[in-house]
Amino acid sequence: MMRRDGYTLLEILLVLTLTSVLIGSTVGLLSIIRKSDQRSTIESLDRREIRRLADELRHDVEFASSVKHEGTMLILPMENDRRVLYDAKLEPGITRSIQSSDGKTISRDLYLFQQSAPANWSVTEAESSGGVLVRCTFLLKTDPPREMKIEAAWREAKADTDSESLPENDESSEDASPETQDDAEKDSSESEAIT
Repeated sequence: MMRRDGYTLLEILLVLTLTSVLIGSTVGLLSIIRKSDQRSTIESLDRREIRRLADELRHDVEFASSVKHEGTMLILPMENDRRVLYDAKLEPGITRSIQSSDGKTISRDLYLFQQSAPANWSVTEAESSGGVLVRCTFLLKTDPPREMKIEAAWREAKADTDSESLPENDESSEDASPETQDDAEKDSSESEAIT
């Protein structure tokens, strides 16, 4: 009987087919992983920009002397004769600029969002507190799309706020009611029992 030293054509074709299927599925899987990584990187960058914008907006609104809204712009006059302008005219982001009293730009920041629609500003007055709620809303084009809102509250500064401190006479410890003194004694005895 003769002995065979090679592989048949059918065996070679079977090995080649299995190898190509494994390589094809690996390449497809790597492509899916790469797209997912790109998407998560872009979302992470967008979240970082949104967080940075929210911090700056809340800080600026807190220290503004008033709040004005004109079209795509939010204007925040400051007490040091400067004003901060937020402009949502730019398609994928928002521009923040600080201007001096003569209109010269001192600094400019750009907040770019990779996956967003233009931002909308809304300024709502709160009748009860006399303040204003500033809201920046934009749509992130993720899957599924998400609406993002940044809110900041502004209150008109009052001269009376410093006078609303604690009473001048600090006799509260001497005039404590008997119930309060009993509670204090119980608390101290409980803490001694625990230790």
